[in-house]
Amino acid sequence: MTRFSLSLIVCTLPLQVSCALFCSERSSNPKGDLGADAAAIRSLLVSADRAFAAGDVNAIVDNYDRDAVLLAPEGAAIVGRDEIRAWYAAMLAAFAGAHEMHSEEVVVFGNWAFDRGTVKGSIRSKPDGSSYPIDNKYVYLLRRQLDGQWKYARVIWNTNLHRKIEAGSETAAERR
Repeated sequence: MTRFSLSLIVCTLPLQVSCALFCSERSSNPKGDLGADAAAIRSLLVSADRAFAAGDVNAIVDNYDRDAVLLAPEGAAIVGRDEIRAWYAAMLAAFAGAHEMHSEEVVVFGNWAFDRGTVKGSIRSKPDGSSYPIDNKYVYLLRRQLDGQWKYARVIWNTNLHRKIEAGSETAAERR
């Protein structure tokens, strides 16, 4: 083997390894069947949606990786299952409701994946009965567990609804 051939192999090795790891396992097709991984990820979404509607905190948290991070709007990062459980318990103690989650894109790359979609529905305040619409978008980063199951590793969402930011009439749209 010539010195040039060896140099070429060494220089391109990171690219070859990256492609072997990511290119061959990456799939993205929001309109069709993405195989077993995408079906499992979308099934997890349905499971989480049902658990939320039932107010079942433990079933919700079972869908999260042990060191997951939840990035809810207008709050600090919520890290780990214990904090996530406490956050959902407080939220579900104050609100009840139902929503539908719609996955618009699933991309799988090795033992990681993301799901991007929308959430629509409503929640009702338990103390005063006030109802609030839900019109959100989300990105969920998922990690394949050792047993092959997918769990939420990072969860982030925000609203499509414009709300008042301060006591005045200024809205997010007006601030832009």
